[in-house]
Amino acid sequence: MNKYNYLSTSDSLSFILEIVDISSDFIKPGPDYWFPKEKEGIPLPVFKGISQVGIVVDNLKEKIRKYEDTYNIGPWHIEEYNSDNIKDMFVYENRKDYSMKIAFCVLGNIQFKLIEPLDESIYSEFYNRYEGKLIHHLRMDVDDYHGVLNYLRIRILVLLLK
Repeated sequence: MNKYNYLSTSDSLSFILEIVDISSDFIKPGPDYWFPKEKEGIPLPVFKGISQVGIVVDNLKEKIRKYEDTYNIGPWHIEEYNSDNIKDMFVYENRKDYSMKIAFCVLGNIQFKLIEPLDESIYSEFYNRYEGKLIHHLRMDVDDYHGVLNYLRIRILVLLLK
């Protein structure tokens, strides 16, 4: 029997933490369909795995301290990004300079990325909208970048037309 426990860590981690105890005899069922389908009928996965969790925060140092003190997650590497070290920044397809501090931490094969917006940007807009209660992004690894983008665009159009 598998055991699942969901812990409310929204204030400290900005997400709900799931702790799992998987029994040794558990067999994970396969998917009904993967994109794209192989010619011989063997399905291939669209996404190979999650490699990054991105969370927008209002105070980077405070959030890092919570991660380290409460969950022993670290060490963290902090960088500041702005128009001095990133060229051609865009917001909603319009050229716009902005700045942010980002902290990176590797946990297993997942990179945690904490983003503190320093001025108006898509990150500050996201934080103001969700007040730090929602993960900003999951980075999904793919083999066929353009193929997956085209597939997702088609899926979104199909959903919009329903």
